[in-house]
Order: sequence, then C-alpha cells, then structure tokens
Amino acid sequence: MASITTIYHYDNGDEFPVEWAEAEHAGQSYHWDAQHTPFACTPLATDYLAEALSQLIQRGRPQSQVSAAPPMAPPLMAHPHGFMYIAGNPDSLPNSVVKAIQEDPAGIGLQVSGLLQTWETEYAPQVQSACLELQNEDYSSATISALPDRLRISFSQAIKGWNATMNGMRPMVASHLQLLLFCREAFSEDADALANVLEHGFANATSSAHIALWKLAQLAKDSPPVMKLLHADRGDGIFANLAAVPGGTAFLEGHTAYLEQYGSRGDGWFELSTPTPKENPTVLLEQIRQMLDNDEPDPELAVALSVRLRQETTQRLRDSLSDNPEKLTEFNRVLEGARQYVPVKEDRGLWQLTIPGSLRVPCLAAGKLLADQGALDSADDIFYLHLNEIEELAAAPAQGEWRQLVATRRKSHEAHKASNPPANFGGEYQAGATQPQAPDETSPLMAGDVLKGIPASAGVIEGRAVVVRTLQEADKLEAGDILICNSTSPAWSMLFSRISAVVTIGGGPLSHTAIVAREYKIPCVLDVKGVTVKVQDGMRIRVDGSKGTVELV
Repeated sequence: MASITTIYHYDNGDEFPVEWAEAEHAGQSYHWDAQHTPFACTPLATDYLAEALSQLIQRGRPQSQVSAAPPMAPPLMAHPHGFMYIAGNPDSLPNSVVKAIQEDPAGIGLQVSGLLQTWETEYAPQVQSACLELQNEDYSSATISALPDRLRISFSQAIKGWNATMNGMRPMVASHLQLLLFCREAFSEDADALANVLEHGFANATSSAHIALWKLAQLAKDSPPVMKLLHADRGDGIFANLAAVPGGTAFLEGHTAYLEQYGSRGDGWFELSTPTPKENPTVLLEQIRQMLDNDEPDPELAVALSVRLRQETTQRLRDSLSDNPEKLTEFNRVLEGARQYVPVKEDRGLWQLTIPGSLRVPCLAAGKLLADQGALDSADDIFYLHLNEIEELAAAPAQGEWRQLVATRRKSHEAHKASNPPANFGGEYQAGATQPQAPDETSPLMAGDVLKGIPASAGVIEGRAVVVRTLQEADKLEAGDILICNSTSPAWSMLFSRISAVVTIGGGPLSHTAIVAREYKIPCVLDVKGVTVKVQDGMRIRVDGSKGTVELV
C-alpha cells in the first residue's frame, strides 16, 4: 500500500508533515519525547538518533519477537524532522519492571544488588573507551572516497558506547521501583516523597560536575586580577592574559582539569552540531561569570542537606519497623539497592552526553576535508547532511547542489529553534490534524488559568518566569528566577542553585530534571504541555511542585 502524508503543525503554525510508510501506521498514536529531543536534531544527528532508537527497540524485544515481528507493523519509535516520538504508553518500561518485581522479587533483587559495581567496572569503561577512540580518530590522511566508510565506523563506535550506557537500565529502574513499592505497602506517608528522600544525597557525576565548577569559580573570586579579567576581557586572548596575573595560573590549571573531565560533554542527548566546552573554552568562562554575578551558593550545601534528610528519615522509618524484623530486613535490602539509583543514572547521563560530543570530532574532521576540497562551504555543513547523502557527495563531489541543500536546511532548523512540534500525532490525534492548533494552546497564560503537569519535587514558590530554550540562553536567568524550558540534561545542573523552581514540557518522575530538582530542594513540575509558549519571560507565576500546577500570580 502506498505511503500517505498527514499535515500537523508546529506551535507557531508552520507545517509539520508526517509521512507514513504504510497507511495502517497512521492508526498508531505517538507522543513527543521532549525530554530527550527538546529541539530538532540536525540531519546527521538524526541518523545517530535513529540508530540508537533501533538498538533500543531490538534490546527491548525477545529475540523470537525480533525475528518474527510483522514487517508492516508500525515502528515503536519515530523521528520526524529530528524529534523523537514514542508509540503507545511511554510508561511501558516502568510498568514492565513493576510486574517483574512482583513476580520475581528475589531475581530482580539479585540483579539490583551488584548494579553499581557492574556499571563502574564493566559498562562505564566500555563507554569511556568508545569516547576516547572517537576523540582520537585521525582523518588527516583520509580521502573523500573513503569518508562514508570511515564515518559509518565512527557511528558504529558511538552506538557501541551508547549500548553500553543502556546495559543495566532495567535493574537501575528496578532499584528505584522496589523501594517505591515497599514504601507504598509499609508506610502510611507519601511513598513517592519518601523514596525521593531516601535515594538522594549520594555522590554522583552531575552534582560532582556542579561542585567542581563552583570551586573553579571560587578560585577566580579569590583573585581580584582574575575577577577583573573575567568581566573585562571576553575575547580569545583572555587565556594568555590570565596566565600573566596573580592567581591566573592556578585558575587556568583548574579550568584545564575541568575541561579534561567534563569538556567533551554536550548539552543535548543526541545533537552533534553544538560545540563542546573543550572546543570553545570561553563557554566555561561565561558559566563561571554567571555563577559569580549571581553569587550562587555552594552546591555542596544542598547535597549535605539531602544527606541529613536521608539519614534522619532512614532512622525514623527503621524505628517504625523495629517490632517487625522481617519487614525491617526487607526495608534494608531495598534501601541498599536504591542507593545505587541516582549514582548510576547520573553517570549514565554524563556519558550519554559525552558520546555525541565525541562523535562530533570525526564528523568535523570529515566536514573539514569536504570543505577543503570545495564540496562544502564549512566543516560544520556536514551536520546538515545525512550519511547516505555524504556517500553521494563523496562519490561525486563536484555534482549536486549540496551547498544550497545545506543552506535551506540551516535556515529551516534555525527558524524552528523557538518552536515546538505537535505533542502527539497519529491514532486518536488524527482527526483535525490539518487544522492549526487551537488558540488556547498557544495563547499567553491569563489570570485564573491553571496549567497542570506531573508533580516531581515538592514545594510552592512564586517568582519571575524566564523561558530558556537552550543552555546558551541561560545568561537570562538571575538568582531566584523560575526556569521554564522544554527539558534539562546534566549539562544544565549548574543552573539549579540559581533558580527557585523548574517547569518543563518533557520528563517524568524518573527524569534527570526531577532528580536534580529534588537534590536542590526546589519545586519542579514536568510534562506541562505548551508551557514555553503560554508562560512568557517576566511573568510572575506560582509553581506548586506538590500539586503539579503553574498559575499566574
């Protein structure tokens, strides 16, 4: 049967066409994963995203189902225009893990018990090795004709690393859910709130990166000449100037050490076109300036508070079970498992951001070779081509209107940076799909309106809303502001000691945004559809992280 196309719309009214390989596929509902693709991936990044999703789908099915899968079945995930969409119920993984815990608690408990050790000794080294190989790939002697094969090898290496981050995902989720289920059964208090307190206050990659950056900012603060240069000199020559002032050498050594550990981390899960801090070290200086200008508190204070609350709550709950030794033993078991959850999840996040930052290195090398040969205008043009198009270009560099295609795609990608795609398409969302979105979905928040989402971190706060689309816009945020965004990644963690609350379009209770918000004890509401359009810069809003609501003050 022939393919069909359905026209949906971005929230600014522009068309968002979805092409269905089979007409029957249009009966499947899909939901935008704003957590992992808050903005559209460029074409080459979409190839990486597509392969990662393919690997995820394969590992999620028993082998018998993979080989016997109906050839015309709708895909479980889709990526139109560089956005990730998930078919059916996005909570299918947590639900399947809950079922497994209920059916085989001992077996799941055994998987959970060695989770952190397995991650640190087996999976994390595999990811690190893949990233180092990508960062050190040498394209200097490559020929244009060999580029497609070289790039596919690089992509395979990146996927190898990504697969390693997905190993252990099921026991990681189980480490959280078995504690949550126990709390629901054993205690009369809010089980979700208890589990959140009991899981936090453990060392992890996200908080460690934030603490390291804050300490680097303090090195600058302790040296007036360094402080003066940071605010007066924003050019590339600042590093030579810093080396010549008292305190500058120590600051630069700390700066280099930070970049060595975290500098290849991107700010998105799949995007390849964004320069990393290691490529553009002045980005890190700007983040330090923002920390100093807002007089941000030591993030270790937030961690210490989490540690104290966890220890006090743990002891109180143990005391309440003192007359039931069997329950107490079970509580200690699931507690021991849950302490691994945040460290593993956030370390995975660090590496999942480092993989595209590392894959960017060979991609840029290939782009430079094509630009040097006159096939492209600049090295980063390569991100606006798919792998199969690069293969065509390499076969006939002088033919085809590749420059015009790149220019058109750049313009389209830039035009939609400030727009959101449809939240859903297909299935029940087919009817009226060719009509623009209703006005109340895009009109500004008015007095009396209440936006609802998922409550992810308790507390109520009022403050100034600031809409931040990308990390490059974070300089708009001042101390006490409420962050409104599509989603956050571990690269955004340094903002959480500056803001008073966070509201996002994507994410859920197990997302990175929720975890960091709870660590910093700020209200958080997730999955608020249209919030980056309805809430505008400067609005005074009230965020209730317990009820999951956002309203105008």
